Amino acid sequence: MDINEFKSKMADTKIPTSINRDFMESIVKGALRPLPDFANQNGTLNLIIVMEEFAELMERISERGLYMPDDCDGDAFLEEIADTYICFEFIKTICHIDDEKIQNGDTSLYDCQPKSIAKICHIMSKMTQWVSKYIRATKTVSYTEIADELASAYRELNLIEAEYGFTKEEIAKAINIKLMRQADRNDKTSW
Repeated sequence: MDINEFKSKMADTKIPTSINRDFMESIVKGALRPLPDFANQNGTLNLIIVMEEFAELMERISERGLYMPDDCDGDAFLEEIADTYICFEFIKTICHIDDEKIQNGDTSLYDCQPKSIAKICHIMSKMTQWVSKYIRATKTVSYTEIADELASAYRELNLIEAEYGFTKEEIAKAINIKLMRQADRNDKTSW
């Protein structure tokens, strides 16, 4: 999404600041597509996109150098965080992982330290490996381990959000902007 379009939508007071789980799930399920000529499994194309989005988050994090929140383009970073949360939903849907298996971490239990940046990059890298193994139908894919990595990713992303001063309302609004864009794509795209 163009960053100026994203910033404009973030300023729009009509966009909800809470997430409707049913809306999110319907958008994610409506976007599931197989990768042509590769696998007939619904969602494989989406998992390729998930890997790309994880790489974009890691790039956004790493280009900040030594984790200096003051130097961060907050809107661009917020957009990547929103994409990442939607990717988590794709993984949960495609891999049939229930929310009960993922316990969203309470950021008050953790110290916000620069090591969170390295840790989230490490977790996103591991999740990218799991997604790749899932796409290739590798027999060693463990859904329990994917759920554990998702739980870790939620916790670390919450730490980073706190460090950058993003509110839950801002995150929800950013996610809704991205979901509305995906809903529009779902309606317009003939897969």
